[in-house]
Amino acid sequence: MDHPWDKCWTTFVERLAEQIRSGSTEEMLTSFYGGKSVTWCGTLDEKDLDELAPSVAVSLPPAEMDVGQGRHDCLDCLGLPIEEASRSRWEKIEIGDQVRFTATFTDDYPPFPAIAIKELKSGRVVVLVSLRKATPLAD
Repeated sequence: MDHPWDKCWTTFVERLAEQIRSGSTEEMLTSFYGGKSVTWCGTLDEKDLDELAPSVAVSLPPAEMDVGQGRHDCLDCLGLPIEEASRSRWEKIEIGDQVRFTATFTDDYPPFPAIAIKELKSGRVVVLVSLRKATPLAD
């Protein structure tokens, strides 16, 4: 089933912030998002297509996130492990190009939550989004 957040990055960040503010834990967020796929657009920033752990980095429109209690984060980039089968498609995309891609939230919690919420000693909150199987899509 499609949801508004699975096709729109900023809608996803707004939905996620709402869930965190309402008290959702990493386990609850993984239960909700784990195994679900998204299709988002961004700019290819890096690609490391080595044999061991091929991955790409994609920047997305900066999305401010109010997670409650005066805490904020800004999500604007994803590091994405890629599927071996999509390597040749990633090779054709140049750094700086716009790319529409699909990826799937991790669902093996623990140890890897789909969404990790890290509270630093400074009081800052860092929200990490864990996706895999990133594949570029043809326009």
